[in-house]
Amino acid sequence: MAQLTVVTGASSGLGSALALRIAQGGDPVVLMARREDALNAVAKKIRSGGGTAHVVTADMADSASIRTAFQTILATHGPIERLVANAGILV
Repeated sequence: MAQLTVVTGASSGLGSALALRIAQGGDPVVLMARREDALNAVAKKIRSGGGTAHVVTADMADSASIRTAFQTILATHGPIERLVANAGILV
């Protein structure tokens, strides 16, 4: 049975690579980061390979943004089975 995975920092680098690999395994992924255009590019790659990807923008340095993003995910997709906390933050 497919498990929903949320990948933070999924717009580039390791996060996008992990999301692509998870989707190749047949699990749906929610891509989360600040840059919607970059997330959409990763989602397009996943979908072109037959995977399922959803985009949710959030700023991991802003707790209200994170809360809103996870509320959206839960309301839209139901429970999150796995979380890849990959986002890097410079403060």
